[in-house]
Parts: sequence; C-alpha cells; structure tokens
Amino acid sequence: MLDMLRRAVEARLTDINQVGVDELASLDPEQLLDRLRARLRPTRLATILGGRLALLDVTIHHQDIRRPLGKPRQIPADRLRCVLHDALLSPELPGWRLSRGLRLEATDLDWSHGRGPEVVGPAEAVLMAITGRGSALGELHGPGVSVVAERMAR
Repeated sequence: MLDMLRRAVEARLTDINQVGVDELASLDPEQLLDRLRARLRPTRLATILGGRLALLDVTIHHQDIRRPLGKPRQIPADRLRCVLHDALLSPELPGWRLSRGLRLEATDLDWSHGRGPEVVGPAEAVLMAITGRGSALGELHGPGVSVVAERMAR
C-alpha cells in the first residue's frame, strides 16, 4: 500500500503505471520473469477485495495482449459476469463513465446492465469497450456504441 501511495505521489496521481514501468525498466527479461514468478499469488491490495480486483485487472490485460496477437480465449461465463459487474464499479476504470445512461447487453451471456441506448455484443467485447479499449467497438452494435466512442474520445 505504501509503494502504491508513493507511486501515486510521484506520478502526481496521473500515471501510476508509468512510474512502475520506469522502476522496472532496467531489468532484463529473465529478471522480470523472476519477479512475476515470485508474485503469482495476489497479495496486499489485490487480496482486500477477495481477489476480485486482481481477477478484473488480469482479465482485461490478458485480453489486451491476446487480442492484437490474434489469440482469442473463451473466458468462462462466471468470470465474465464478475468482471463486467466490477468494471462498472471500479473508480480506477472508466466503466461507470463510459456506460452511464446506456443499456449494455451481452449476446453470448445472460447479462445486461442499465437503461438507455443499447450497446450489444459479445460479453468480452462489452468488457473491453467499457474499460476504454476502442478496438472492441467494432464488435458491438446498437445506438449506444457511438455514445461510448464519443466518450472515449474525450
């Protein structure tokens, strides 16, 4: 928690992730892998919410990597429901802002949220879009998609 607070102050609350990247920039790939292996189980802040924060973070970033590489993965439905819900509540993500006043509806999962112009498509694409990934917008349809795209552009 202290490390995160220190990074937030150092980044002036704008780009905490970049501070972390800068701290690790001098490590070679093997050293980075060693650090990752030593932290396979969530600790500290990630465990406060019973691992849900870690699940949300890992699910989104996993897809950030897989999608451009053309390596799709079927995320289990129970995990997708959980992360969709949490993505809308997390103050660190734009989900609450991007989805405000819209109805989100997954076509491959029994899940929907909100009221208003619809954003419809595969659950994973909905997740990626509401977390600010514009590349997922092409997989969605409905009058709310243009609203999300406009909000992303701001």
